[in-house]
Amino acid sequence: MMNLNMINFLSIVCLFFTGYFISSCNEMEDVHAPYIKDGETLYISKPQDLTIRSGDGRVEVSWRLTSIHNVDEAIIFYGGEEMIVAIENPEDTLKKVIISGLTEGPHLFKAYTRNAAGNRSLISDGVTGVVYGPDYQSKLVSRKFQKIEISSDGSATILWSIPFDQTVTTRITYKDSNSESQTIEVNNADTSTDIPDFDPKGGLSVVSDYLPDNSMDTFTSNEFKPTAITVELDKTAFQLVNLPNDIPRFDPTVPDHEKDWLNAWDGDNGTVKVFLGQNNLIPAYITIDLGVKVRLVQFDLLGFLPYTPVTPKEYQVWGIGDDKDINTVATTVDIDDVSSLSAEDQADPVKVAEKRAENFEAWKNESIANGWELLIDDNRTSNVENKGFSQKITDVTPVRYVRLVFMDNFSGGGNPDIGMNEITFFGLIPTE
Repeated sequence: MMNLNMINFLSIVCLFFTGYFISSCNEMEDVHAPYIKDGETLYISKPQDLTIRSGDGRVEVSWRLTSIHNVDEAIIFYGGEEMIVAIENPEDTLKKVIISGLTEGPHLFKAYTRNAAGNRSLISDGVTGVVYGPDYQSKLVSRKFQKIEISSDGSATILWSIPFDQTVTTRITYKDSNSESQTIEVNNADTSTDIPDFDPKGGLSVVSDYLPDNSMDTFTSNEFKPTAITVELDKTAFQLVNLPNDIPRFDPTVPDHEKDWLNAWDGDNGTVKVFLGQNNLIPAYITIDLGVKVRLVQFDLLGFLPYTPVTPKEYQVWGIGDDKDINTVATTVDIDDVSSLSAEDQADPVKVAEKRAENFEAWKNESIANGWELLIDDNRTSNVENKGFSQKITDVTPVRYVRLVFMDNFSGGGNPDIGMNEITFFGLIPTE
């Protein structure tokens, strides 16, 4: 039988632990009280995978809900503004909305969801989206073209440069021979565009559409309207002009090195053409009627293949307009005339060369006095890849007639022939 002291001890222990647990529970209630005084907080589905697509003064915001249970609306906030989006289709967990009226530049977007009871989700991670606008569009330029080739039948071909990044298409607008406006769309893969009926003086404009990365909108470049265009001159309009002391047009039936001068612009780059034969001396020249009065901007010469030493090395290009009859501005100085030398000096190659150089200077002075302009005075240092050359023309004088003066070749003085496969002129044609 338990004694009285043991009973009193156990009673005291029970009372102690009872008081301790009551005190602990009160303290736990004190800790949680601030969080449950307004009732239990329920967190609903948070917007996942927030994505921004750029646009013109706007963006498209999309997100995904892992659960649409008890979600009534989404709130998107950005730069102190917010948009409330009602969740109308509970079956669709992928949501999208357009936000318009935004200023150009980057914007930070965040979102959360809410239900009718006021319960809300956690806030999504922030995502930055770029808004495009007038400043971006003002910097866009249209696709460049290298040149325009115009044919005598009124057709034309535009040769394009590589399009800029993010270009999706290009449009050219022009007028045909009936002054009717026409538009052609040019794909990025197109390297050339054929125009069946083109009036170069009717104007030409080029615009390109751009689609920036991750953008839902395209942007049109500034319109490019050239006041003049560089075109390859129509060679079918070229005519050989036989002025005094010009190199004669050779008989095309003569074999090998003496071919017809007209082959120099026949469009066949593979034809073998040597024009100044072994019985001739250089300097020597020919005169060509271009068929149109134009400001020249470039002269191309395809070298003589396969015997490249006779490709012109030192040469000049002279030009004159059509204000006067071409026969009235022809030069009379004969570069080859050494009759003023004594018979002994005529037999001396050095004396003959000196006299011909003197005559050539007199010929140039007479050309200038008659109104001819020196457009190119070139002495090539090398025949790059044996292919000839391309030379820019900076003189702004419009010309119709040109004279090609050949003064030396790449043979080093051992061969007086001048040879080439093809010549080409480019001119600047006004578009208005």
